[in-house]
Amino acid sequence: SLLLRDEELAEIQKETGFSANQIERLYSRF
Repeated sequence: SLLLRDEELAEIQKETGFSANQIERLYSRF
């Protein structure tokens, strides 16, 4: 699974509106 840096997480949250937990779950599938 991919580990995202805080900056990357913040950017994804800003672009998608997802919460950090949702993003982590999404990335843990790959």
